Amino acid sequence: MTPTAYQFPVMVQWQRNGQNIAGATGSSYVIRNAASTNSGAYRAVVTAPNGKTATSAEATVTVVPDTFGPEVLKAGSVLRGTNVEIGIGFDEPLDAASAGLATNYSLSKGAVTGVRFEKFDTAIGAGAAVSTSSGVVLETTGLVPGDAVTVTVMNVKDEKNNPIAATGVSKNVTVTSKMAWTAVGGDDYQDGVLPAGFDQPAANFIDDVVALGNDQDFDIISGGSANWDNYDEATYVHEQVTGDFDRVARVEYQDPGSHYARAGLMARKSLDEGVKRAQTTAGAKMSQTITIRANPAVQYNGGAGNNTYEWVWRDVDGGNYASAEGGGVPAYPNAWLRLKRSGQTFTGYRGTDGVTWENIGAHTFPAASPLPDTIYVGPYFAPELNNDSAWKIGHSALAKFRDYGSYQDGGNGGSITLSFTSGPAGTLTLTFSGGRLQVATRLGSGADWKDAPATGSSYEVNTSGPAQFYRVINP
Repeated sequence: MTPTAYQFPVMVQWQRNGQNIAGATGSSYVIRNAASTNSGAYRAVVTAPNGKTATSAEATVTVVPDTFGPEVLKAGSVLRGTNVEIGIGFDEPLDAASAGLATNYSLSKGAVTGVRFEKFDTAIGAGAAVSTSSGVVLETTGLVPGDAVTVTVMNVKDEKNNPIAATGVSKNVTVTSKMAWTAVGGDDYQDGVLPAGFDQPAANFIDDVVALGNDQDFDIISGGSANWDNYDEATYVHEQVTGDFDRVARVEYQDPGSHYARAGLMARKSLDEGVKRAQTTAGAKMSQTITIRANPAVQYNGGAGNNTYEWVWRDVDGGNYASAEGGGVPAYPNAWLRLKRSGQTFTGYRGTDGVTWENIGAHTFPAASPLPDTIYVGPYFAPELNNDSAWKIGHSALAKFRDYGSYQDGGNGGSITLSFTSGPAGTLTLTFSGGRLQVATRLGSGADWKDAPATGSSYEVNTSGPAQFYRVINP
């Protein structure tokens, strides 16, 4: 690695109990599926070309046995065509057999007709980031937009064979009336359009969406090869919007892929679902588009990603993209994006907190090729797996979008309030407005925010239990 502001590389070697760990030479060291045998004292030894070394302080790690079943974090819905799909997010990797069993899920209304299990688990190359949560998509029948439905998860196990209680864990979902998802373009790898040296199972490069929360949070999965020139392959969650709009979203995470993988907000005239590369070569024209997007900090192989924002547009159907660098470094998990329309002029913004925004550019579509009044808008992910041979990951990539919605003055939260008063002995009553109440057991990079089981605008807290933290976020 080459530290910022220095022109020479240094070597990193991680050690446990004073002994080198084979292959542990990246800027970070990740232990996956940790066991008690991984307990010990860890440190990093950094060596410069002149032979001088520096050793970090030791961190003592104690791995305790995992005897707890997986936790259901959130559930939500999204439309696939006219079909309703319910997404369920978990806090850890799942046992594929139990996660994919339809009888382990029930609905208070309608029926489960199929299950798609998505394991988010990428660790390719030195220093690569890792996402190890899991998601499930329930294919359903008998549900329509606006329905209130309770989804119950039973007997699903984690990878260590710990099950959720047989009595089940339930989440309430209001079926979306606006958000749908589409696989834009074809699928080069499944269509046999393969780069030189491609040696991966083509069936692994799929598109999917796990909806979490109420039209706000989405885990987007894409096996797309390209998102440049006149051809797009992307997974797109969208709503139809008429007239001017102002939308925001937070990119919490994206897998290490190519250095130009794209997680962002997109406005698009048409969806172009199923339009293959060969069709564009033969004259099919993909639609006008404008995006603001974040590139990853690291590639699949541990190399540096582009690690900035981009501001990109296609002025005419079938044309090539034009772009301007957006600048800045995406501050995952708080890489905020904002896309605003005013007539034919679109403005892009980036931020780190959903409150303070930096304008990264404006673009006006030509008078000869204006965008129609009604277009599609929403978060999208295009991992550009043909760049940097990122198909060597061996499967699709993941991006996590949170807090999608309309921008409100004063920040994405608009007028949000949270206050408390003393309740009966040993309790506090929280009163909130302007959003959803969330609770966490810790702060910082390991924060585990989840929706509190509050109804109405107040929530009673027992002060005799472990420390907890509360916040209100824009609904």
